[in-house]
Amino acid sequence: HFLSPILWILLTEKSRFISCGCSYAAFGGSTFKSTIFTDCRMNEAGFSDAVFKASQLNGCNLTGCDFGGADLGCIDLSSCNIDNARFSLSSLKGVTVSYSQAAELARLMGVKIV
Repeated sequence: HFLSPILWILLTEKSRFISCGCSYAAFGGSTFKSTIFTDCRMNEAGFSDAVFKASQLNGCNLTGCDFGGADLGCIDLSSCNIDNARFSLSSLKGVTVSYSQAAELARLMGVKIV
């Protein structure tokens, strides 16, 4: 069923998603306020232009997700699989990643690490 953007914003305020299958979901333009995703499968989901405020992504599979133009705030992605995920430079500002994720993100941006 189709959810209007206003209803979707209400559903994602102070919500918790645990072990959900959200692969290929279209979250573009959504706002997540105090929302927690834990151990969710979100492969290839679209988060373009989404806004994350005081939200968490814990142990989620974000393989191939599109975060272009998203405002991730200070979200911690270090426990998530972000292989082949797409980010704009502005969406990465303030984000926490692991050392191996940082190396992969740098490679995707064309940085040569020696």
